[in-house]
Amino acid sequence: GIIFPVVIFITAVVFLAWFFIGGYAAPGA
Repeated sequence: GIIFPVVIFITAVVFLAWFFIGGYAAPGA
């Protein structure tokens, strides 16, 4: 389907944004 790759893409974008904004203080970083 199309949902799975879209979810992965959105997750990656959110993760990168979170990392650049405050990823160093993120749990498990």
